[in-house]
Amino acid sequence: MLFLLILIYPARIFCYFPSENVEHLTDNFFANLQEHPNIKGNTLEESEAFINKQVENYVALIEQTHGTIEHRLHRRSLPIDHTITLIKDNAGIYVLDGVIPEYGIKVQLPKDIHLFSYETEAGEAWYGAALETVNGTVGNDLVIFKYENRQFSLINKIPVRNGVRLATISIDGGVCIIVAENNAIGVKMHNKTQVIKFIPSTGQLTHIQFLDAEYASDVALWTEHNEIFMTLATYMKSEDQYEVNQPIYQWLGRHFDTIGYIKTYGAKKVTPFIIGNGHYLAVANFQNNFGNTNIYSEIYKYNRHLERFESYQKILTTAAVDVKHFAFKGEKGAEHFLVFANFFEAGINGSRSYETISIVYKYVDQFFIPFQSFKLNGVTQWLPVTGPLGEFALLAACEFDGLKVFQYDGWRFTESNVQYTSEAFTKGILSMKAYNLDNKIFVDLGFSL
Repeated sequence: MLFLLILIYPARIFCYFPSENVEHLTDNFFANLQEHPNIKGNTLEESEAFINKQVENYVALIEQTHGTIEHRLHRRSLPIDHTITLIKDNAGIYVLDGVIPEYGIKVQLPKDIHLFSYETEAGEAWYGAALETVNGTVGNDLVIFKYENRQFSLINKIPVRNGVRLATISIDGGVCIIVAENNAIGVKMHNKTQVIKFIPSTGQLTHIQFLDAEYASDVALWTEHNEIFMTLATYMKSEDQYEVNQPIYQWLGRHFDTIGYIKTYGAKKVTPFIIGNGHYLAVANFQNNFGNTNIYSEIYKYNRHLERFESYQKILTTAAVDVKHFAFKGEKGAEHFLVFANFFEAGINGSRSYETISIVYKYVDQFFIPFQSFKLNGVTQWLPVTGPLGEFALLAACEFDGLKVFQYDGWRFTESNVQYTSEAFTKGILSMKAYNLDNKIFVDLGFSL
């Protein structure tokens, strides 16, 4: 089942400060610092200068976010329309207090859902693509819906093989849909990871290309200088072989072609993002060839001169399953963040603790510094939600606790006392994404009933 929710921003905020483990942040900071290329590849003097600068930045950030510098919110009303109730404080912070169900789409056990728009002569039209599990089997259907008369209606479907994630982007004459298909079920797939063209005027779905990725776990599409690029997070290449040279593809007008590779280790998620003129890929690595889950995830940056992605920074994670980027516009420019989802922490004798710490990192002086930690129970996904007026919420889907919602008060993230329905915030969330439509903030949640 899929629910679309509208996020509401009224005049209350519940300022709950989660318990912080500064020692954990500090250990993570130094673990990441010692693996940085500026230390491994530079002279002793250059490395020492870089270390001193980053230590100074980290100490200042910890002092700022852990109570040594006070920040009090003084809320005031904003005149806006009646459809979204908002409050903004003197620091320019919107606060969230609720969500309401808006639409339901009948999809059986959707592994992933994606809403997308397409410009036509009559204006902008909205569609939905979903990976529907058929009768609880490993087979899926790619299902296409069209939004008309305030409802989503089925217009087409085609079979796919164990599709786990999808992505869409507009191309000439239609929409390109990538279905990341996974062979982890043990059935050899000769045709996998489909590239499909959707033609909105007719509702037709046409196969374009198969990509050689048997164990795909995620797909990401992005544009740079009007060119389309894509990569597939690949969990493994064969049994017990989790170290993968993950391909980077470029759209050449009729098909995707490989243009380079990045190294990953049991990759579960890949997220493209931009800071200034720099293009980055953040990869959530789950485990290495030895079965270790306490490993480094990695950030890559594109080198325009060499035309390839190069390692930029490593982040120590534990069984990482997701990574997301988000940014705020401040008085001194944009503030950029990354957040990783650490699913569990492995103990001795193969035990797992799902109540583990995940960390938000802030970009300071070309380095992602541990900013704040959250202790969550089996977190599987993060979703940063940004509204048309600058509203923001950070959603965490947890395997055992359902959905948690956090907000940024200008200094740190606090948990929101949102009002919600049990259907919308149930356990077993399989996918979630956010969209801005008609000045409303929509979140789609796909979950198992």
